Amino acid sequence: MTTTVIGVVIALHYLTKLSNILLFWLAFIFTPPSEIYLTKPVKDGGLSLPKDYASAIAFILLAVVLFFSVRKEKKVRHLIE
Repeated sequence: MTTTVIGVVIALHYLTKLSNILLFWLAFIFTPPSEIYLTKPVKDGGLSLPKDYASAIAFILLAVVLFFSVRKEKKVRHLIE
């Protein structure tokens, strides 16, 4: 479920003109549930990763989204100028 929501946020970023700040906060809000999924026991549908690993994965995913967001914004600004 969380992966779907993050995927929708990424799609909205590339397919709409919604505010990057709004999209960032939407992605940020759904990051903790993804950590819960990553740390949940396998028998409960999670991946049973240590909390440090789950936090690192969540941070990396958020950093990737922000990287591409900034990259796209720089491209648009370059085209405007």
